[in-house]
Amino acid sequence: LVTVCHKARHLTTADHFLAPFVLLTLWMVMMVRHDGYRSRGHHLVIVAVLLSSFVGLSLGACSSATYVDTYPNPPTYPTLTTTSLPSANQPVPSASYPLITNHYSEVARLKDHRPPTSYSVYVRASCPHTQTGLKNWHNPSTWTDGKVPLNNTDVTIPPNTSVLVAGCSIDANFMFKTITIPVGSKLIFGDANINFVASGFNVAGALIAGSETCRIANKVTITLTGARKDITFPAPGHVKGISVTGSIDLHGAKYSPTWTRLALTARIGDNYVFIQDKVNWKAGQRIVITTTEIKDSRDWHRNEERTIVNLFKTSFQNAPDVTAIQLDTPLLYKHFGGREYQAEVALLSRNVIVQGDASSHPTDALPVVCNNTANPTDKSTFPCENSWLTGFGAHIIVDGSQGTNPKGRFSGLELYRVGQTNVIGRYPVHYHMLGDVAASNYADHYVQDSSVHDSYFRCYAIHGTSGVKLTENTAYNAIGHCYFLEDGVEENNTISYNQAAHVHALGPYQNPSLGLNGDAFTGQYLGWYSNTSKLILPSDMAAGCYYITNTYNDFVGNAASGGWAGFAFPSLNTPVKLHYGKVNICPRNRPFRTPFRGNSAHSTGFWWGTGAGLYVGGELQQNPTTGWLNYTSGRSATHETCSDPLAGTPGKSCSGANLRWLRFEDNKVFLANRGKQHWGARSEIVRFEIHDVGLSMNVFGRVWIDQMLMECRSLNHNVTWFNGCPAVTKDGVAPSRSACNQRDYMHFTSIGGFQWYDVGQRHILTNSIFRNCQNTWNRCVYGSVAGQCNNVAVFRSLTHSDEFVPDNMQVTSNIVYQNVSQYWQFSTAATAAVGITVSGRLQNWFD
Repeated sequence: LVTVCHKARHLTTADHFLAPFVLLTLWMVMMVRHDGYRSRGHHLVIVAVLLSSFVGLSLGACSSATYVDTYPNPPTYPTLTTTSLPSANQPVPSASYPLITNHYSEVARLKDHRPPTSYSVYVRASCPHTQTGLKNWHNPSTWTDGKVPLNNTDVTIPPNTSVLVAGCSIDANFMFKTITIPVGSKLIFGDANINFVASGFNVAGALIAGSETCRIANKVTITLTGARKDITFPAPGHVKGISVTGSIDLHGAKYSPTWTRLALTARIGDNYVFIQDKVNWKAGQRIVITTTEIKDSRDWHRNEERTIVNLFKTSFQNAPDVTAIQLDTPLLYKHFGGREYQAEVALLSRNVIVQGDASSHPTDALPVVCNNTANPTDKSTFPCENSWLTGFGAHIIVDGSQGTNPKGRFSGLELYRVGQTNVIGRYPVHYHMLGDVAASNYADHYVQDSSVHDSYFRCYAIHGTSGVKLTENTAYNAIGHCYFLEDGVEENNTISYNQAAHVHALGPYQNPSLGLNGDAFTGQYLGWYSNTSKLILPSDMAAGCYYITNTYNDFVGNAASGGWAGFAFPSLNTPVKLHYGKVNICPRNRPFRTPFRGNSAHSTGFWWGTGAGLYVGGELQQNPTTGWLNYTSGRSATHETCSDPLAGTPGKSCSGANLRWLRFEDNKVFLANRGKQHWGARSEIVRFEIHDVGLSMNVFGRVWIDQMLMECRSLNHNVTWFNGCPAVTKDGVAPSRSACNQRDYMHFTSIGGFQWYDVGQRHILTNSIFRNCQNTWNRCVYGSVAGQCNNVAVFRSLTHSDEFVPDNMQVTSNIVYQNVSQYWQFSTAATAAVGITVSGRLQNWFD
């Protein structure tokens, strides 16, 4: 019988597992009927046992078809540690090893825009898994064919039925194909330890695990399967994904805050780190301590993942919130946490998980490290352009393109091994073409206190949707733009208190430092690039932790570590892709909805001399004939900020009454080539704090800068000598100038405070401090005088041409100089042999 069925291909993997029980049962039945056996009763007992085993296996591990989980009341929610750190393990702070609390910054008010904390244990209400009328997955009567779904089968939830997955419902070895939830039906996960494996979900009804008022306390894991090599593209949204045209609610326990900052510098060999906040994290969870180097790249970085062994209260004087975290293994690198700035520490683990299977990982992950083959004397390394292109992880898409008004609510969700490299629309969490949903006031479209890590394409994407909230989320180790506004029409969204780290660009983004395609590391203009199969969005060459195609949104309290830029504001003259020619606005001219406030960026802006933590530049265009996208990372169209959304569209300019200034408040950048690069018309920059950068900023147009702190070199933290260039044999000893790429040694040669440009500037700089801008900094190299840097000055005046007449004004007032060696310098060579130039030297500078 089994052989015949097998040949008929009627048996699944689960049937093969059950087949021995079937055979034994049939054999026992035959033996019972044989007159020569002594005890039919004995064999009937065996038959009953075997049959009950068969029935039990078909019910998963549940004891009966009517089994229901019992839920803890109240549930076990994350709590603060009550264990005190032994005094022997608590270090003694000092002037050179200070304790930092309350998200301290000297000028930028980051403490007012820190990640929120919420430790309350609340009584759950309206739990989806305890409502009446639910049908058990493991009960045959739930299903229209009277059979519990078997392994390796497609499953459709019965019409107008709410099906509950209990802790015992699913056999641990089962892997389903597509789960379809029709309109009017629901699939609900109980609050139990559940592992559910499927190739995908098609959700026209509702997929539910908890709610905002009843978060899941146990561990629910959804694993999505499928290998890239087995897929024909383009593939439907449910292929290794959860495609939602109905609604989805995934809500895990609330861990708070989701990220924080170091309270003490973490040193090599430390197995404790000290953070500035109380946290309700727990042992066994994974965290990441971000780098405090300039370079952050796959070939060389200093981020470190660790597992929490324990958490402790500390007894530092006047610092009740400082928490100690014991790590599973000692740190390999230093992570700075001093008065100037502090590394972030982010929680990666959650208890409700959507993840890809093991096949998600790229098959082309090697080689990781590449060299400049065109110049063998250059020993610097960079990530290999043709590696890491085959990642094929899980994804969730809340798809509004069908006009069904879908809803996506996520909190306490972990997304691991997610995103599909260079597959358009297949991102970890993706709000797709929902239109304007702002009327719901974020009630139906949000991702909060969640985590994305090991993403092969992006982190959190908003596409053609206005009215989404992304708040208190973390992201680590992602390819392509991380927090992503896609087409330039996305407005009225809130992106607040999020963290992103270790973001990787795609394509030939190293060309400027290698001098390829006509790109130059110190130039302003870079080449144009089009989309290819290896770069479906050419702006991923400049992948930012936050990629903002339309500024009419709220950005508050976010942290960026790594990326081509921390916060990238590309110029789009028109919306692109699905909105090209359909929405008549000029995205590059939109103002902020509220000031860009309380954000920080570091370890970024490395791959180009003009790269910056806050980068208002680059341009993305769409070819009206071919539809191809073209992008340049360099200087291009200027942002002409205006309240009129039509300003900048054909035949429409911005009237005087609609002129607006992009306003930046309480932001901070450190460890970058530049703090801010802004090719725009109007901006206001208040309480901007910058440390350890080559130049505080280069800004165009009418700009007011007030209460800025520019510390050229912090002196308390030395980044790795030459950013890890392998040609370096000893810290403090510079190799020959050709042995390492300019990008690796620029930090040790170029120190500038502020640059007056040669045209178009009307700048007011007031109440600001310049500190530690010294040409005798002890790590200066390649200067015309041994041990000194060339071209070090607080103010640089650009004088590269005679073309422009001196019709502009610069004003400074109440400028404080602390430990600086030179106040003023022309930053480029004279244009005539006798050193005569007009534009810069005859500008008006009133102090």
